[in-house]
Amino acid sequence: MMTKIFGDKKEPLYNRQTHFMTVRPFTPVVLKEILAEYHPSYTAEYLLALYAFTGGVAKYVQLLVDAGVTTKVAMLNHIIKAAIFLRATGGFKGYALSYRGLSMDDM
Repeated sequence: MMTKIFGDKKEPLYNRQTHFMTVRPFTPVVLKEILAEYHPSYTAEYLLALYAFTGGVAKYVQLLVDAGVTTKVAMLNHIIKAAIFLRATGGFKGYALSYRGLSMDDM
């Protein structure tokens, strides 16, 4: 979106940017430090789950860590709860998704 606004010759703000800021996902090493701070006895499985579920995207990591969700089971349950909320409020209109019975509690 921002690239279109500032980079498209047809847009009124074309070539008016003063700086570009590239935001990259956290590396696994940084995720390891974050997880160690919030869950000192974490396992490699928890680190893998954090990376797999967030892709290292800072906002997603923040949402999980701020909620105190640092284990694989807790992360998945938290994500499923958020998805069910979005579906109930119309955030997933047009998608035929069912989360009934989907839980990591049995693992």
